[in-house]
Order: sequence, then structure tokens, then C-alpha cells
Amino acid sequence: MTKDNLSAIFVIVDGIVQGVGFRSFAVKTANKFSIAGFVQNLKDGTVKILAQGSKNDINEFLNEIKNAPRPIDVEKISAKEIRIMLGLKRFEIVTGTMASEMMEGFDTLASIIGEWGKD
Repeated sequence: MTKDNLSAIFVIVDGIVQGVGFRSFAVKTANKFSIAGFVQNLKDGTVKILAQGSKNDINEFLNEIKNAPRPIDVEKISAKEIRIMLGLKRFEIVTGTMASEMMEGFDTLASIIGEWGKD
């Protein structure tokens, strides 16, 4: 893809998006649409995403993110277009401390187990 075909956005996702597997879902979805960038938890409970790809792929990516499966609950997405960042090759999770990542893993597992009886 040439630079002329690329678009880049900075996104803040609000809702129940930490401790529920959202970052892994974002990576899977980004890979589906050939999006490069990253996803990262923020201390205020939101998640930051930088996504770069074709405009159509980015729109499809955002649409799937908005409609993420339970236990994820996306309440609000704020996106703004940013300058293209050369050198992005893949989409990845930016991790926090080992302790915070372990807690998120436990929280994610607990959320998934809690959802099993709700269907």
C-alpha cells in the first residue's frame, strides 16, 4: 500500500473495555483488515488505539470495534485523523507492568466465566 492510500487515526474507546479481552479483540480485528498500529490501556479506564490502513479498512475496523462481543461493552469511540506514521508493520498490544497485565488476565477470565450463564 502506498502512502497515498493510507489513512491514520487516533482513537479513545470508553466503556467496559479493560479486563474483558478488548485488546486481544482489537488485535484480531486489526489483523482481519490489515491495520497497523497499537492498542493500549490507559489509567483512566479507557483504551487508546492508533490505527493505520486504507480508509475503507479503518472504517470496517471501527465498525467491528463498536460492535465488540460481550463481555466487552463499547459505550463511546472518539476518533481523529492524524498524520501517517511510516514504518508501522503490524498491530500490537502495548503492555503495562507485569502485575497490571496479570490482573487484567484474571479479570478477563472472570468476565468470560461470568458471561457463560447469560446466553
